[in-house]
Amino acid sequence: MTRSELAPEALGERPLLPHNRYTHAGSATSLNDVRVEHGTASREHGVYAPTGNGTISNRLRRYGLALSRVKFPNAKKQAKSWGVSPQSIDAASTLVATHLYRNAYGDDPTQGTMSVAPLAQMLNEDNPHSSLFLEALSYAGTKAFDDLLTVVKPEVREVLETYKDSAEYYPNSRLRYLLGINSDNKYRRNHARRMWRDLARVLDGASQSCSNSLRSKTKQAEHQRKRKRLSSQFGNGKPIDTSAELTGWYPLFVSKPDLDIPHTGKLGRRNIYTNEGKYPRNIGRMITDPERRIFSRKTRSLGAVVVIDCSGSMNLTDYDLAELMKSSAGATVVCYSTGHRADEEHPNAWVVARKGRQVRHLPEFPGGNGCDAPALAYGVSLRSSSSQPVIWVSDGAVTGLGDVNSHSLELQCKRIVQRYGIHHVYTVNEAVRLMKKLQGGKS
Repeated sequence: MTRSELAPEALGERPLLPHNRYTHAGSATSLNDVRVEHGTASREHGVYAPTGNGTISNRLRRYGLALSRVKFPNAKKQAKSWGVSPQSIDAASTLVATHLYRNAYGDDPTQGTMSVAPLAQMLNEDNPHSSLFLEALSYAGTKAFDDLLTVVKPEVREVLETYKDSAEYYPNSRLRYLLGINSDNKYRRNHARRMWRDLARVLDGASQSCSNSLRSKTKQAEHQRKRKRLSSQFGNGKPIDTSAELTGWYPLFVSKPDLDIPHTGKLGRRNIYTNEGKYPRNIGRMITDPERRIFSRKTRSLGAVVVIDCSGSMNLTDYDLAELMKSSAGATVVCYSTGHRADEEHPNAWVVARKGRQVRHLPEFPGGNGCDAPALAYGVSLRSSSSQPVIWVSDGAVTGLGDVNSHSLELQCKRIVQRYGIHHVYTVNEAVRLMKKLQGGKS
């Protein structure tokens, strides 16, 4: 086999595909032009990549080989099943392919093979679409991403830097599991598909959050000034004794700021007609209802406890809190984030909504995780009944003391989630949809 040949079949079978026959479908002059088109049982797969022997051709061809190992067939169908956009699956494939290439060849596939100028120009325009941020995050960890940061506006650079680590978490720490989609073992393939689903959801949520953050930059600047003036009300953390089984975390210090304003969430409350009461509410039911239930009473909503990871990669805003509160009456919301220390003067958890009231503005969060499992345990303790749902909003990248991740910390969070039936979602938008569904509204 010469260097000019394209031969993905030399890399082994892919169980997700009906066969492993590839053909050279066309050339490419940049990294964005390299693509893989999957065929059918009677039609070969096509790889668009150059066949020359120069440095750039070699780099693009090798990237095409890497992409052929991770490109998902039927992205639209898979996206619908996972509840993400098809673009997020393509972005995940690009992100993993660049990391796979770097590990295999010790080289950067974006070096000299693409220009970030068009993407930067569109990101610098007013109200850039979330799909542009999705494309930018798909290059995280490459020279192209670093080049992009040097030519975009400071506010665009800020949000991209905020979500860069979140985008790279799975390719950097879970690459061998992601490549399990090509395993002969069914268990490994299913595990890999769940990893890909989580990565696509993280990228989808991160790109939407980037767009929302930039769109509300002006309003947030004003809110920031108000937060600083009100910062004193977010101090005085109260130490919470969590389970002795939870080790490796910062201790939990909970601040309970003044809940200045009532929220207007009504979803979940409804009228139930009865045949007993003080004042008739619907006299017409004397005729239409065989049981003549003309009185009514208002039911209490199921509510929920929402525990939100407010580390730098999540970037919760006042707008997100308002949208969340609209989706349920009586929701309790706990935010958590730890800086370099946790004590009474430096709380790492805040009860920002409870019993129909909420804070006027969110506090400034330190930016780390540090107390994921203790915060989850504390959220469970705030339930009004064992049937009340608990929702955890997090990208899943948990860290403990010193902002360090470990398998033990992940297992502790997993045990709490399984024990109490906690619903884990990746973005506030997902939490809003889930809250509506749990309260009996439309998702």
